[in-house]
Amino acid sequence: MSDRPRFSRQMHVLLACSFSVALGYGILSPVLPVLAHSYGVSLSLTGLVVSAFALARLLFATTASKLVSARGEAVVYMSGLLIVAASTFGAAFAPTFWLLVLLRGLGGIGSTMFTIAATGLLIRITPPEIRGRASAAFGGAFLAGSIVGPSLGGLVAELGLRAPFIVYTGTLLVAAALMAGSIRSERRLASAAGEQEKKAPAEALSFREALRELRYKAVVASGFSNGLVVMGLRVAMLPLLAGFVASRPSAGWDPLGALNGTTLTGVAMTAFAVGTLAMLPVSGKLSDTLGRPRPAMMGLAGVAAAFALIGWAPNGLLLVAASLVGGIGQAVYQPAMQATLADVVGSRRGGSAIALPQMATDVGTILGPVLGGAIADAAGFGWGFSLLAAVPALCILLWMRVRAEDRASAAA
Repeated sequence: MSDRPRFSRQMHVLLACSFSVALGYGILSPVLPVLAHSYGVSLSLTGLVVSAFALARLLFATTASKLVSARGEAVVYMSGLLIVAASTFGAAFAPTFWLLVLLRGLGGIGSTMFTIAATGLLIRITPPEIRGRASAAFGGAFLAGSIVGPSLGGLVAELGLRAPFIVYTGTLLVAAALMAGSIRSERRLASAAGEQEKKAPAEALSFREALRELRYKAVVASGFSNGLVVMGLRVAMLPLLAGFVASRPSAGWDPLGALNGTTLTGVAMTAFAVGTLAMLPVSGKLSDTLGRPRPAMMGLAGVAAAFALIGWAPNGLLLVAASLVGGIGQAVYQPAMQATLADVVGSRRGGSAIALPQMATDVGTILGPVLGGAIADAAGFGWGFSLLAAVPALCILLWMRVRAEDRASAAA
């Protein structure tokens, strides 16, 4: 029998909540811009329903981290879910476009609450030796819901554009109920163990303290890189790139040459998600066995290579292949980043130290489409993707220094 620690009951609850939230959002996301445009606004204004959500997440992140330090991860997680549920239900019946935007912004506040709380909870309930596997499992649960959700979204939308909002509200309430049950169970166990008296909360770790550590700087930089390239550039520019590739004669053998731009986009996005989901179980173990820096460097190298090449893809087959490699690369470095953050926080409350990497990711997500689009307009898709791919490549240098620092500490 192995003595390796197993996931706790609370960890399994967190995984179920992650899947439920992602499933609901996946059902909603395909119809959200369509509903926004149905109010008769321009395409540029339609994007506000996404921007308002992201901006609210960014602006409220520091406050959310303080709430986590004051109230605890589980309570803030459940509260954030309920805020998103209420705003989503209201959005289903919003009579005007601007009220829809306001409600999506409110949803962004709830989103950053449960995101930061989930990270803190994951750190607190997971022993150091299985943090990589735990981070991979958490990411895998969310990704699985994100893959299943959109396929169900089209079916739900047959009931009307507002129906996915109702379904998403339901999945959020399911997740909140699961977390509420976990909180009650934890309190009963504490009471049975004679721990009813209130303990002093662990001291919070500020981001200023955390920034004294090189490995934390590497996590923040990698988070920005992930937002810039994977969440920003890829999501915004890949559909345009796919349309461009599909509109011209294929160079070389291309079994995907008959696909139109929309279909090719779907295949490429799916390839990225499949690559990530397939690799996560392996990458979590790599982070726990090889240490954090090596998987981080390997994953970042994979993402940098994939995005440096994808903009120059001569046909649909290579575009999809590069997307698959990028998804695998992201799966390799994400658990290492999360586990490193957990190592930095240790037994203390994460506070703003947990919020800063998320804020860096959000900033990157906002800047990626703008910078990539500007470069693509001036010099073409190839340079738009390649120049931004230099950012994850530069992050490798930080992780090399982290590895050297770890070796020096082990030798001392």
